Amino acid sequence: MERYNTSLTGGYAQIPVADKTVSTDLSGDFTLPDYQPEIKRLLRVTASVLPPSRYIGDGEAEFTGIVDYYVLYMGSDNGVYCAPLSADYKINLPFDTSELGESGYFGGFSGNATVSADMISGRVTAPRKLSIKCRLKTRAEIFAEMPLEDGFHADEEGIQRLNCSATVTRRLWGAGEMLRVSDEMICESGESELRVISAEGKTLISEINALGGAVSCRGELYLKLLLCRDGGGTPYTATRKIQFSQTIPVEGMTPGASASARGTVSEMGIVVEDGRIGIDAGIIVEVEGCREENISYVKDIYSTERDTENKYKRVTLLSGGEEFSGNFTLSDSLSLDDVNIARGSRAVDICGAVYPEEYAFDADKCLILGKARFSLLLEKDGEYSVTDIELPCAYRAATSGEFDRAIADGEIISARARMDDDRIGIDAEVGIRGSAAKGENTTMLAEVGFGEKIGRERGKIVICYPSDDDSLWSVAKRYGAPLESLASLNSLQVTDGADSAKSLEGVKYLVVG
Repeated sequence: MERYNTSLTGGYAQIPVADKTVSTDLSGDFTLPDYQPEIKRLLRVTASVLPPSRYIGDGEAEFTGIVDYYVLYMGSDNGVYCAPLSADYKINLPFDTSELGESGYFGGFSGNATVSADMISGRVTAPRKLSIKCRLKTRAEIFAEMPLEDGFHADEEGIQRLNCSATVTRRLWGAGEMLRVSDEMICESGESELRVISAEGKTLISEINALGGAVSCRGELYLKLLLCRDGGGTPYTATRKIQFSQTIPVEGMTPGASASARGTVSEMGIVVEDGRIGIDAGIIVEVEGCREENISYVKDIYSTERDTENKYKRVTLLSGGEEFSGNFTLSDSLSLDDVNIARGSRAVDICGAVYPEEYAFDADKCLILGKARFSLLLEKDGEYSVTDIELPCAYRAATSGEFDRAIADGEIISARARMDDDRIGIDAEVGIRGSAAKGENTTMLAEVGFGEKIGRERGKIVICYPSDDDSLWSVAKRYGAPLESLASLNSLQVTDGADSAKSLEGVKYLVVG
């Protein structure tokens, strides 16, 4: 029997093969730069994970990038300092392609990952040395690119094809070159020199427009500086908003498509001079998108001249996908005793991260449940300490339809801590972006084999009484009859639903010539 399967040319449809969350432990030893004071006591370590470069091959995806660490500590002079450090990360994510291999057709892979720092800890090993452990959480979605070209031996005589079409969602990704933004702040007057302890930047993308092959983004950089005066004094924070815009190339993007974006801040430079604070920061903007496209494929095939043997493949196609983004305020008040904060403490600084964990769907809403973790730098009687607080969070993303799968990430854009005699209040602005889609199972033809010639008796007429499960297509295939001829002989119309039970609705019997 001669066998044929699809060729590897023509258009492609994305088939989901992996939607995985994995944790990876990253550790390393670091030495402070010579200009940094020695470490007397470590206060906290925070991290910002830059977007990964990706390589996706047969059965394994590799994501590589850089983690920026910010080490806040007390120096030997009892002052507060921050040391910026960096480390490379590499994440290997295997995925199963056995079903794809058995079907015999796929034309490569696509996908993306969001990497965040889940747990971070540091340990001082010498006055100028420390070790850092960081658990990276990677949420990845991988797709096989399935070719749609009909390669089922088009020259074979008597071929009957059942062609189907569908509107599906194609996921798109892109990242821009690092965007440099600059600004300045006027320093408050004081008797001693102003010192910048640390700088933290977060972004909120407020305007996103899909173009042909690109996405235009506008947003704001939320900059927070931790400052103090040389020679003593309690640190305090100052904030600044800086507007930015960038157009990011995204292959396959079309005008009006659904898109979301997120910016990560890196390579920040802060200079204090002549009563001004000069600011220079780099922003990497990532874009994700969903585009609807119409595809056609061969669902079934047979020959009116030769025996036919087929193999089929059950695949999942995404439909109705869309991106969502937004921001919301998270507020809560807790007893100081419940979070182990001593009365009389003052909140010097607060930072945090948010982690989406669960998704629920209700009509035109996608409910995202997760947790927000905050790190508070506290001062009491000249001594500094750090306390971590975890709060639940929820966000309802408005969608235009009913979906059954989602992927999202978020971050704390800004936060403020309010303290009174026995309680602490936290107010945070949280940014969320993600995508939702619906998976639909579809049967497609994977392979067809043509065997011996079919022997027919001249003038033979067969009367077929179809069952409830029969269709015009199934009867024609069973008897090896041309579909159009069978329909014409029985005064029926051939429609796109030739394989549905409705194609024989009201038909008691069929004459097969």
